[in-house]
Amino acid sequence: MNTSLLKLFALRIVFLMAALLMASCGHYDYDTIIRQGLIYDGSGNQPYVADLAIKSGRIAAIGDLSAQRGRVEINAAGPGCLPRFHQHAQLGNSLADP
Repeated sequence: MNTSLLKLFALRIVFLMAALLMASCGHYDYDTIIRQGLIYDGSGNQPYVADLAIKSGRIAAIGDLSAQRGRVEINAAGPGCLPRFHQHAQLGNSLADP
């Protein structure tokens, strides 16, 4: 194999490795985003459809998160989410505690 072909082959490997590295270092806004779930917020108001984001084990955002990315994304169209219950369960509190 001549040296120019060897250099071309090595250059292709370098570009491939750089592309793989860039793809594996993706930017994520949240750990998990549950998309289009039916949200029951515990206020007594009617439930509504929205996205729910989780970061570091806590609810970080609820609303239209279509511009954000999650490391894990779940399509929850149809099922309901109970974010307030989830936070109380994390803290070990009952729902009666404010």
